[in-house]
Amino acid sequence: MVMSEGLFQIIHYINSIVYYVMIHYAFTRVFQMKAKIKWIFLTYLAFLIISSQLFLVFNVVWINITISIISLFVISFLYFGAMGTKLFFAAVLYFILAIGDTISFLLINYMYYDIFGVNLSMEIAGTIGRTTSNIFVLPLLLIYIVIFRKKFMNQTGHKYIKIPKSYTISAVFILAGIIVINTLLIYLNIYDLQSVVHIMLMLQFIIIVITFLVVWFYEAALEKIAVIEKSRIKEQMLQGLRSQYQLALDHQKTMSEFNHNLRYQYITLSGLLENQEIDKAKKYMADKIGEVDFEKSSGDITIDAMINHYKQRIREKLNMALKIRIPIIAGLKIEEELLASTIGNALENAIDACLHLEEQKREIAISMSVTSDQGLFINIKNPYRIKPVIEKGGKFATTKAEKSSHGFGLSSIYESIPAHVGQISIKYDEDIFDFSVLFYNAFK
Repeated sequence: MVMSEGLFQIIHYINSIVYYVMIHYAFTRVFQMKAKIKWIFLTYLAFLIISSQLFLVFNVVWINITISIISLFVISFLYFGAMGTKLFFAAVLYFILAIGDTISFLLINYMYYDIFGVNLSMEIAGTIGRTTSNIFVLPLLLIYIVIFRKKFMNQTGHKYIKIPKSYTISAVFILAGIIVINTLLIYLNIYDLQSVVHIMLMLQFIIIVITFLVVWFYEAALEKIAVIEKSRIKEQMLQGLRSQYQLALDHQKTMSEFNHNLRYQYITLSGLLENQEIDKAKKYMADKIGEVDFEKSSGDITIDAMINHYKQRIREKLNMALKIRIPIIAGLKIEEELLASTIGNALENAIDACLHLEEQKREIAISMSVTSDQGLFINIKNPYRIKPVIEKGGKFATTKAEKSSHGFGLSSIYESIPAHVGQISIKYDEDIFDFSVLFYNAFK
């Protein structure tokens, strides 16, 4: 089989361009570009020329492998991301490229030599093999990019968008079909090698163009999905902000009425106590805050009062029982008002969160424990649907970027607990909100 030197070089350079375009495509789908586009272009162009000339002049396997490894290592510096993550990505990428080269080279040699007994020169086998290899590699790259972005999205600078399986399956099936067609073309045209070699290479080039069109449509679909996802998140954020604003208005109205009447309630209660009318005082308080079944649970009157009050409140508002795990606690020196407001605001926040959930998903659990250095640890957990807020000033120690509402009571807790008195911790995953506070040196 004879191929002119000029045609051989043209075909080889076309294949090399496609090869490095695929590498750049793979990196940009996972990592953000760090260098300017001109430096990225010049780097790829330099490796394209160096690798092509080394192949055309020497065509030694170990040289080709070495230059491929070096090029991927240097190229990884052109993009943002953790160095270890980028090198791992480049290593697996090289492995995929090597698989494509091996499969196509074995396929070409099997068809030409084993079936038809035709010996191909290394240059021609490498050129046709590279064309076939590029087609084999593309579907593997698509699958690899999707998997890598899902597993390493936090380290690559990209936010992972869930891709419908139908999109990926369709793209992979189309690319697989192109591979089959390409293989059949080689097989059918192999009978008359001299007369159809140009047609065969042209058809392979057309298939590469079709393949890239498939990838382009796939990327357009992903972009559309990303736009839809951003719109959905934006609407969710707005809905959360509307809910937060309404809750704030309701809270402000309630507090205004409460503050207006509180002074007169204190005067009335003080008068009843002054006259030793304890039963009337209890009835007056019951009328204001509701009947409370004072079950002793901790030994501390403030904790008992708050827990028993919220047991009833949660039962009435959420139609569920408050889960309690509190040991015997005695001798606290924490200010009663501070302890009560902390427990109350945290439980109110949990109640607000559970109101947005279906009844069967609601759950609030409070636990307390005494630390080895005489601290009081309070923990409250609840599920939620509306994602928490990241407030300016670092009040909320969160890792998420979505800003919505999770109640306003937490702000009051932050403002009421000085740094030398206690420490607040807030953690949450996709389902559970976890509030904790540690009061230092809490016992007498």
